[in-house]
Amino acid sequence: MKKILIIMLGVTMLFATSAFVACKVEDSGSHVHTGGVATCNEKAKCDECGEEYGEFNPENHTSTELVYVSNGNGTHKIVHKCCNAVTQAEEVCAGGEATCEEKAKCEKCGGEYGELGEHTGGTPTCNQKAVCSDCGKEYGDFDATNHASEGFIYTANNNGTHNKVHKCCNVVAVENEKCSGGTATCQSKATCKDCGALYGDLGAHNYTKVGKDAESHWKECSVCNTRDENSVTAHSATVWETTENGEIGKCECGETVTTIIESVPANVINLYTIANLGGNDYSIEETYSPVVTVNGVSLTINVSSGDENVAIYEDGKIKAVKAGKAIITVTYTLPSNRGEVTKTFEVNVNRPVITDETAVNYFSAIDGWHEYLTELFGENAITEAKQTYKGEEYALTYADGKLSGMFTESKTSTVCSLTLYTETYGYVLSNVTAYTKVINTAADLEDMRLTADRKTVKGYFIMNADLDYSKIDFNGDKQYTYYDNLYPYFNPSAKAPTDMLTEDVAKSDNTPNKAAGFVGVFDGNGHKIIGYRAGNSYGFFGTISGSALSDLTVIKNVAFTDITAEAGSWTIGRVFAHYATCVSVENVYISFAKGIESWTKNFSLFGAKESVYFRFNKVVIEYPATSASAASAGETACVGFFSTVGTTAYYGRTAPDNQWHGQMRTVYQNLYIVASKATNGRVHALNMSNQIIVYAANDFADFAEAAKASLDGTTLNPVANDSGTIEVFHWKNAYRYDTLAAMAEANSKVGNWKISASGVVWEA
Repeated sequence: MKKILIIMLGVTMLFATSAFVACKVEDSGSHVHTGGVATCNEKAKCDECGEEYGEFNPENHTSTELVYVSNGNGTHKIVHKCCNAVTQAEEVCAGGEATCEEKAKCEKCGGEYGELGEHTGGTPTCNQKAVCSDCGKEYGDFDATNHASEGFIYTANNNGTHNKVHKCCNVVAVENEKCSGGTATCQSKATCKDCGALYGDLGAHNYTKVGKDAESHWKECSVCNTRDENSVTAHSATVWETTENGEIGKCECGETVTTIIESVPANVINLYTIANLGGNDYSIEETYSPVVTVNGVSLTINVSSGDENVAIYEDGKIKAVKAGKAIITVTYTLPSNRGEVTKTFEVNVNRPVITDETAVNYFSAIDGWHEYLTELFGENAITEAKQTYKGEEYALTYADGKLSGMFTESKTSTVCSLTLYTETYGYVLSNVTAYTKVINTAADLEDMRLTADRKTVKGYFIMNADLDYSKIDFNGDKQYTYYDNLYPYFNPSAKAPTDMLTEDVAKSDNTPNKAAGFVGVFDGNGHKIIGYRAGNSYGFFGTISGSALSDLTVIKNVAFTDITAEAGSWTIGRVFAHYATCVSVENVYISFAKGIESWTKNFSLFGAKESVYFRFNKVVIEYPATSASAASAGETACVGFFSTVGTTAYYGRTAPDNQWHGQMRTVYQNLYIVASKATNGRVHALNMSNQIIVYAANDFADFAEAAKASLDGTTLNPVANDSGTIEVFHWKNAYRYDTLAAMAEANSKVGNWKISASGVVWEA
């Protein structure tokens, strides 16, 4: 610490010595200042001691800015802002603008200079000078040619003339102008419209007034009532007036000569074709008795109908014949050369229409008829018909006992109204639920048949009864023998299935034409299709084509029970369709016949190659083994969802190694398989191939436990790949049960199907 203090003391002494040396000390005790710069307003400061010394330097200005100072004589001087030193003693002011009240102000020094400006603006008139627009003072002279007012004063000269004088300044505009206007009468001269003085001569009589007595009429002066003897004329009916109930013939003088009273109604008459409908009474005739009298004497009147097929005039009444419009013509001849009078009016013969709110369910648009229509119309033919749906009207035609042209939705029921007419009456059915087709019999499925000429069937098809194929006889033969008579079917002899699908759109991958096949909804409505025989391999629908994931064709609410098939040349039977795309199967039960030895071992719901975008939800498949050998051969005796043309039926999955499933993109929910395990441990109903095993969710746990014991176990017979991993798959949304009774115990209801050991029952 002592060392630091010594160092600081030494530094201080050094600086003190330096400062003392900077200013030279003279003998008198003072020193000489040096350094610094003097300016116009500051002396130099000594570099050594900092004190000012010497004189100001008027040539060294601290600022370059100049200012302008008015001299008060129209000039200004220019000085330095820092010291007010004058650089220019006089410069003429400029800029600014003088007005009548203020001189111009210099744009540099701001001082006033010059003279005041002249008054401006305003317009002088005959009695007022111009007013300055700036100061508001009058200036200049009057303008005798610009009058302040357009008005005039007229002074009469009492000689038929007057003077026209300007109102504003009393200057005469026109002298001795002739009087005009007014009307002279037989008693008074005309009065000038301007000056009000009488002028000219008396006028002639004004024979505009009519005088009359009982026999004649004449003209009279409207001023002095003088009679014009030359105008006396006998009365005659020359003026006719229409009254509320006829005409009045008057003389030109206003005297009534002839009175015509008419009672000839010409209003529209509305009648009806029948007197009673639905407990309501309707008018089918109306009394019509026209009367015309002339001075109290009746005239002869003729009444006729323009269309006696619609309405006739008979016995003083207009009577309806049939619906339509007729023109009624009434004619009679008036006296006094009035000529023939013709009046017409319409008679509308209407058909009474009853609005019926009775619910008309299951109206089949293709059939174009409903049992309730028979109740309403009987044998009476419908002549006019229309459908109203969501504010749109659709004209319908009726022929051969069928209404054609009805619009129906393809994915929902169509709740609409029907307006139907016969020749004599009509009904508005306000609560009609229509479908494309209502299926009551197997023959009704004819309308879903695909042929060479009909590649597409669109609409909402709904069942209204069970169909038992085991009891159907086609062409005298049982249907299980002749596949070509199945309803519906894809006719393979008419056109190849692939051609039917692709001929309108050339696709290299041979995927289906979305416009082909069945498109829409097939709604079983809780009904069963019993004993369907699928051995033709094309399935119940043949071809199904939805348009997209957002617009799937739907099969729902139906049970296919006791499905059978003839083996024939086809090794795999398709239950629904051979070719399909974009399909939803929901709330569906499927079972195969028990004990039929002649049916194909392999079944699928759909063909595989062209099958894409499927959804299965609330689906039950009951698959009984037909024989011990079939039960033991899991890879050959199986039921899958999809199949190739060969012998393998595939149960779709998400595994990428399956070449067909890449096209399927299928979603599965709430699937139930009723099938026993094969002897090799595989579940043949869920079998995919010889080397890939698919298990239901409730079976997979058992498999996993057993697999831990031995990979070579004969019970499970697993297959190991090169990595030693067993190729086994299971579906979380699929469940397998040995029997229907076992399933009923675990799940007594799937969708709307009540499950029991004896079968299924629909519960809405």
